[in-house]
Amino acid sequence: MINQTEIQKIAKLAKLAILPEEVAYYTEELTRVLIFMQQLQTVDTEKVEPMAYAFDSMQHWREDIITETDALKAYQALAAQIENDLYIVPAVI
Repeated sequence: MINQTEIQKIAKLAKLAILPEEVAYYTEELTRVLIFMQQLQTVDTEKVEPMAYAFDSMQHWREDIITETDALKAYQALAAQIENDLYIVPAVI
């Protein structure tokens, strides 16, 4: 299905360092994956409805309620320098 030369080309394109003694192993493994993909191609999915999620359930959303008070002024009182409600920090190069 796939030969060792193709494995070496794929490895080069993917910038993977495969040792010469590993080429045979990866050839066999990728061949197994491709054979499995061919088996999946034969499955009849005509009557299977597409789905967006693996589970048939709804997302439980929480209510959008403010749970904290606005502490901007308290935080900015601790800052070394503020301008137009923004924190001024030293430039980092």
